[in-house]
Amino acid sequence: MEQIETAYPAGTLIQDQYVVEGLLGRGGFSAVYVVKSQDTRAQRFALKELRTQSKDERARLLFECEVLSRLDHPALPTVDSIFDDNERTYMLMQYIEGENLETLRRQQPEQRFALSTVLALLAPVVDAVGYLHRQAAPILHRDIKPANIIVAKGRGKTVLVDFGIAKEYYPDATTTAVRHCSPGYGAPEQYSGVGTDQRTDIYGLGATCYVLLTGAVPVDALQRATSLATKRVDPLVPANERVEAIPATVAHVLQRAMAIGNEQRFATVEEFWLALVNAAQPGARDTSGQLRAGQRPGVRQEKSTETLPPRRVPRITGVRLIALQLLVLLMLAAGGLTASFFVARQHEPKSMVVVSQPHTTTSAPKTPSLVTSILAHRYAGTVNDLLTSTKGSMTLSSVQQNGAVISGSFAGLQRTGAFSGVLDISKHILFTVAAHAGQASLFFEGSQRADGNLVGNYCHQDASGQCIGDYGIWSVAPVA
Repeated sequence: MEQIETAYPAGTLIQDQYVVEGLLGRGGFSAVYVVKSQDTRAQRFALKELRTQSKDERARLLFECEVLSRLDHPALPTVDSIFDDNERTYMLMQYIEGENLETLRRQQPEQRFALSTVLALLAPVVDAVGYLHRQAAPILHRDIKPANIIVAKGRGKTVLVDFGIAKEYYPDATTTAVRHCSPGYGAPEQYSGVGTDQRTDIYGLGATCYVLLTGAVPVDALQRATSLATKRVDPLVPANERVEAIPATVAHVLQRAMAIGNEQRFATVEEFWLALVNAAQPGARDTSGQLRAGQRPGVRQEKSTETLPPRRVPRITGVRLIALQLLVLLMLAAGGLTASFFVARQHEPKSMVVVSQPHTTTSAPKTPSLVTSILAHRYAGTVNDLLTSTKGSMTLSSVQQNGAVISGSFAGLQRTGAFSGVLDISKHILFTVAAHAGQASLFFEGSQRADGNLVGNYCHQDASGQCIGDYGIWSVAPVA
């Protein structure tokens, strides 16, 4: 795949009409410049350049242009034109001058904003996302994050940009964007083959609020799913536990917006925003019905010792989500279930229902048919580091499988070590190679193909589970 490695210097003339003034940003497949037209308009534009000759990426850029050209909302940019020049594709669009929320957040004393500020900043963006979702064929942005929200200079209003992985949503379609999302902000369904819908953007909005309020990026959805499956613990720290000033009511809304199961999230953007605004009001109640401490001036709110009422478990429809599938398999493999468990109804293979049980341990029926995929004892193949454009060998050996849980030895990327992870009923595989001797841990995600090969992508991750540094793709085949 051909890629452009260097950015255009200031003063470069493109298509004999647009002079580059500077580089706004650059990603794996594109670069965005601020340019000034040399015609009578003398107008400044944002020029997005496709940095690869990939047909798929060109199709994405054309779709982004087509989407934006038919939208009309003050919190969305407009497109001027799209053209090819010197075998490169460009999209000329409205230049929104200003800083993005990620930059502005990092400039704050504690790298976070107050709740009232966050609500004011995100109100136009939420309205724009609702506008996108209300189109005849709803449009999903699928990459909502602070870096993609700009505070327009002179107006003080926010604008949502970068529609590079947007798509139109059709309920019967299952098109996906595997790994085309930002770690920490992408919903789990963006990593799998189950498709995305409007609730994918609600996850992104929830994660964006979380970051702006706490200054910390949420643990990536795949790491959360893996932890839920292997440890039955969600590593996502509630917002009010990170920042004491955040009301518990607000933290509860964000936790629901970022639920691993999309059916547990809010159904619409409007429902999410209404819940968040209400939760931020003085006198709002948390899920236990208690008033927020500090709401009555001069009266100290004592911590309640009441036992919380049982939490109502929502009905989950659609065997679609990685984490729920993994949780099913792990609990079945453990031989018993407690409290409540998920059961796939055989007469409805595409649905899932929650069955409540008493607080006693019961024996789960053995259901070997759920674990339909068996791994080989050893695999060998290649791993490609996309940042350094290097290719090397990779092996998985001494592979052990106990239901959904897998483990073994990893070799590749100039390191060796033990790996552990899970394999779900849809042949989706997730595993981690632990950090060792100053080297970051490795996170691998992929699937088992019909021919038995394992393929996917990987990244280095930090202690909080965020993807950092090198990333790439891998493919291994069973070794007899």
